[in-house]
Order: sequence, then C-alpha cells, then structure tokens
Amino acid sequence: MKNVIITNRCTLYPLDTSDEQSFIDLYLNAQAREFLGGISIPQNSLMRLKEMLDDSDALHWSVRLKDDNSFVGVINIDKHRDSNEYEVSYQFMPNHWGKGLAHETVLAAIENSLPMLSKKTILAETQTQNKKSIALLIKLGFKEIDQIIRFGEMQSIYEYRI
Repeated sequence: MKNVIITNRCTLYPLDTSDEQSFIDLYLNAQAREFLGGISIPQNSLMRLKEMLDDSDALHWSVRLKDDNSFVGVINIDKHRDSNEYEVSYQFMPNHWGKGLAHETVLAAIENSLPMLSKKTILAETQTQNKKSIALLIKLGFKEIDQIIRFGEMQSIYEYRI
C-alpha cells in the first residue's frame, strides 16, 4: 500500500529509516508538539518511527518540498483508536505553517488513500484547544461529529466524506 504522492509544491514519500533525523527533530519541536503530548526524547521518537514502519495496515508519509527536498512534516492514515474507521493525522514543522502546505498535502493524502482503502469517510481527532488544526480540518471539508476526553484533554472528532 506504499505510494508516492506528488502535489504542486510537495512530494509525500513513504516514511522510512532515512527520515530518522527529521522525525526526531519534529518530535523535539515544542511548538509542533504543543497539542500532541509534548516533546519526546530521541529514543522514544525512534521507537515511534519503528512502530510506524512496522505497521503494514497504515500509511505514513514524509512530506518534503519539491524544490529543495526539505522536510515539512509527516502525515499518517491509520485505524482510529475507537472504531474500525481510518483517521488522518499530521505534524508539520512550524517554519512551514501558514503557507497552505498542510491543506495541499493532507487533502492529497486523503484523496489518494480513501479509494485504495475502499472507504468513503475518514476521521481526524484533535485537541479542542488546537484552533489551527481545527481551522485546517474545516477548510478541508471535515465536520465535527463528537467530543471526548482523551489524555486528560477535550478532543474534537471530525469526519470527512467523499
């Protein structure tokens, strides 16, 4: 199920071991991790990367700019913890925020993956306090369907339908 996705400005490559340092840098970035459980020490980041690489039922991409191959972030499509539905999640380096890259690449990942997964819907879950992520989900066409408390914080669950 691994595939490369090309957008106007980025290429989404299947996540692999060559992404280790970029992945660690992302997980050490306090701003990027503010609503994602905080920063993670390199050992834990590498364990999380290994889990992703070993998960053959999920899709994980490293997002890179086409013009200079610089690391933008990661996008994941995996099973949602509370259902058999798939969930999209994403983390981007703050220096790439506000440029429309998340909108461009998350939408491409969803549109590319849903037919392959034989699905018509995908979920997204974010902390209700994460206003930037919520704004992105709404711009992408997601609709809020539920709120729950997870990890001691109110979470909003959104759904996207094709």
